[in-house]
Amino acid sequence: MKPIPNIIRAYVFMRDDGRCRICGQFTVKGVVHHIFRRSEAIPADLAIPWIKGNNHPDNLVWLCSVCHALLHAGLFNEDKALWVVENRRLRDLCPMPKEVQEWLIEHKVLL
Repeated sequence: MKPIPNIIRAYVFMRDDGRCRICGQFTVKGVVHHIFRRSEAIPADLAIPWIKGNNHPDNLVWLCSVCHALLHAGLFNEDKALWVVENRRLRDLCPMPKEVQEWLIEHKVLL
């Protein structure tokens, strides 16, 4: 399984202000979590361009390691579509840096 590219990881950290999207705790040692799993089909109505591994920033959130573990243990019911909508709102507030846009274009992803 290919890791999330560092440039994408850094943007997700910046976009989410280094805060866990569940508990709000600031953490530099957080985890980038896929909203829709790497192998999961993203609903077409969410219009997230496909990247191998579902590593588009709109499909990723920053979580602290505790909330990440609890999420995978099934203790949170995340609204996946709502997270994607929130990512787009945050992208308006924190636009993707030129380097991220260039990476997406290089990997044939439409913004």
